[in-house]
Formats: sequence, structure tokens, C-alpha cells
Amino acid sequence: MGEHGTPLVQVFGVHLDLSVAISSTVTALLVLWLALRGARSAQAGVPQGLGNALEWYYEFIEGIARDAFSSERAKIFSPFLATLFLYTFVANQVGLVFNFVVGDKSYWKSPTADAHVTLTMALIVLVAAHAMSIRLNGVKGYLKGLLQPSPIGPLLVLMETFTNTLTHGLRLFGNIFAGEVLVGLLVGTLKYSFLMAILLSPALLIWQGFSLFIGTIQAFIFTVLAAVYIAQRVEAH
Repeated sequence: MGEHGTPLVQVFGVHLDLSVAISSTVTALLVLWLALRGARSAQAGVPQGLGNALEWYYEFIEGIARDAFSSERAKIFSPFLATLFLYTFVANQVGLVFNFVVGDKSYWKSPTADAHVTLTMALIVLVAAHAMSIRLNGVKGYLKGLLQPSPIGPLLVLMETFTNTLTHGLRLFGNIFAGEVLVGLLVGTLKYSFLMAILLSPALLIWQGFSLFIGTIQAFIFTVLAAVYIAQRVEAH
């Protein structure tokens, strides 16, 4: 966040952003922990607390899936969409909690404030869409879907896939990155004077609350679009 540099290391000739690697790993572990705790609570009998919240959350995701897929296929894709939404939501928020700085390098930020991460997530959705279309419809059904509504269908699908994947990833990145930049600027101004800290602290708290809301909305939009893009392939046959 803010004016701090990015810590880079070279792994097999590829530059790796340590802040993204660390925050992405922590995000994945948090999502795994939430899922395991929720599952353990559900198996214990009547869900309470976290288990009850996750049960409500999964029913919410099933509603998104039923809006995009047939009832039978909605059951297939609900776990994927639930994981995608939860990971995106946590990834959007973790950069708002704190910042870890060593020297002039920041080792912590929201993973989704990096375009490489959001575009990779969009590519995962793309691969899932085509792979599941082949699995559910067979190669013949998959190719038939590509040829609709005309013989130039594959060209249209290629153009649509490129634009959808690009906008899918960059929309999420742009919203989260912009929020973290402004938080960084506000935090940076707090150190100049005690009066400045008093005046801007309420603005910082308000913006963090707004960023929490935006992060939630963006996770919802990203998941809904993922469901739509996958449905366009698996239902087109």
C-alpha cells in the first residue's frame, strides 16, 4: 500500500511478488479453515454460529447457480462457485486490515489488488467453462455449441472469450487496487502531524468501511459473471 516498493524474488527465471505470494497463501488458508470449521460444526448436529452462517451462505450460492444453470447442473457447479466467492471476498478484504513493511518494501496487500492474480482467476473460470462443457456434453456436444448460431461460431466464441476474460479479471483488479491506493494515501498523510491524524482518521475509517462494502459487491459480481460465462459454454449444445 502507499509509497512502499514491491518485494521481488526470482524463481526459475520468473520474478515473484512476495507480497502477493504471502497474502494469497494466507487467504487460501483462511478459506480452508473457514470451510473445515463450518463442516465440523454441521457434522456435530444442528449447525450453530459459523456452521449456520456457512449453511446460509451455501444456500445463497445455490440460488446464484440455479439462476445460471439447469437445476441438475446447478448442484454440480455450486461448490466451485462457493469456493470462488469466498476466496474472492477474503482476498478483497485482507489488504484493509493491516500493512507489513520491512525497510522500504511492503510485504502485504490484497491479492486481488494485483492484475496477475485477478486475470489468473479469470483464466481458471475460462478453463473450467470449456473443460466442463466437454465433460458434460461430450466432444460432439461441445463442438456443436461452438458452431452455434452460425459456422463462424468459433471465431465469435474466440472474440467473446478474450473480451470476457480480460474484463472479468481487470474489473475486479481495478476496483480493489483503487481502494487500496486511496487507503495508502490516507494512511501516509496521518504521519505528518497529530492534527492531520485527528482530522483524517474519520475519513480513513469511513473509506475502509466503504472498501469493505465494495469488496463484497465485487466478489458477488465476479462470481455471478463466472456462473454466466460457464453456463454459456455448458448449456450451449
